[in-house]
Amino acid sequence: MKNKELIYDDWPQKLFNLMHDEHQLILLDSELQEIYNAIVVTFYDAETFDQVEPNQVMGQGEGMYPELHNERVKWIAIKGYGNDWAMYYHLASHTYDHVKQEGQKAFTENVVRHLVPCSDEVWAKYRA
Repeated sequence: MKNKELIYDDWPQKLFNLMHDEHQLILLDSELQEIYNAIVVTFYDAETFDQVEPNQVMGQGEGMYPELHNERVKWIAIKGYGNDWAMYYHLASHTYDHVKQEGQKAFTENVVRHLVPCSDEVWAKYRA
């Protein structure tokens, strides 16, 4: 395991104890430490991406992302049927299923890659 440091400025407090294994980053949010929850974020390289089935969720979450909307949103990243993928978002009051079906596609690379960490090869498969 290698230690890495990432700072997610949209989180309430800095993340700590970031550990990296071959395909997953385990992020422990200091606010969630109280209830001992771990947030698992997969780093998608070509091998990991190829293991994802079409229409499978690659990641989802909720938060304030001014680059996407001026209100709290839910987002969901889905692998497509054409060996591609996309991320959609909608107001946080909606369900993830609704976001998947009716959400707006995110086009800002730095936001998408912040939420769904991936290699340049996987980013090239993003459906713009």
